[in-house]
This record gives sequence, C-alpha cells and structure tokens, in this order.
Amino acid sequence: MVLADIFEYLMGRPISPDDTIQLDEEKKLGDLRKAYVVQDDPLLNAAVGFTEGGGARLFREGKELSGGKVNELIAKAIQIIFNDEHDRYIEQAKKAISHIKSPEDLQRMKDAIAKLNEQRVRMRAEMFRDTMTKAEIETFIEENTRQPV
Repeated sequence: MVLADIFEYLMGRPISPDDTIQLDEEKKLGDLRKAYVVQDDPLLNAAVGFTEGGGARLFREGKELSGGKVNELIAKAIQIIFNDEHDRYIEQAKKAISHIKSPEDLQRMKDAIAKLNEQRVRMRAEMFRDTMTKAEIETFIEENTRQPV
C-alpha cells in the first residue's frame, strides 16, 4: 500500500492497472526464474532464492530517508522491503549448501546463479535507460565472470 501512497502523492491520483508495466528484460528474468522453479529441483530453487534478497546497501540506507513527505513515504516502503528480504540470501545460501552433494551439483548451482545474475544486469540496464550500451553490458558481464579454475 505504501507504494500506491507514493504514486498518489506524486501524481495526485490513485494508481491504476494502466500505470503498471513490465519491461522486457524483467519479464525475461521472471521467465528464467520460473524455468528453474518448475523443474522442482531443490538445488535450482535454492539458486533462484539465493539471487534474491534485499541485503543491499540501498535498502539499509534507503529506509533511513527523511526530509519531506516523499522521502518519508519512500523510507517506509524500503523498510517493508528490507524487513522482508534482508537475510533472505543467507537463508538461501544455507539451503543451497545442503543441496550440493557433488562437484557437478556445485557447477549446476554456479551456472544457474551466473545466468540469473547476468539477466538481472540486463534488467537493471533496461530500467535505468541509456546508462550502458549492450556492448558495455556484455563487457561488464564478461569482465566480472570468474572463469573455472
């Protein structure tokens, strides 16, 4: 409800279904997550869960915003997200560890996490338009992907 309050405060009217959209790269990330989850493989489910979570500094800092109605509404929304997600990646990491029984399991987990995170980079680039070209995104992913030892 807090996000709806922010929208209404900024736009002067309640949010409607026409105001919401799903960007292409976000849909691709959702489809990728679903493809792993429908396999009903606990290891891949843990990989999906591990790549989620609000432990990021954004949530820790954002929940402290102040200095006006909009900032206070945003802080309230971020606090809700932080409370829900701040330890999720730790819990999912524990689950993941319990499902890794072989080097092959570890590799499947690493491959799934890499694919999910690569798509997340593409999604964020689409959300924050024109911050990186497709070539820059691919270079970023390549330069930040560990190669097998």
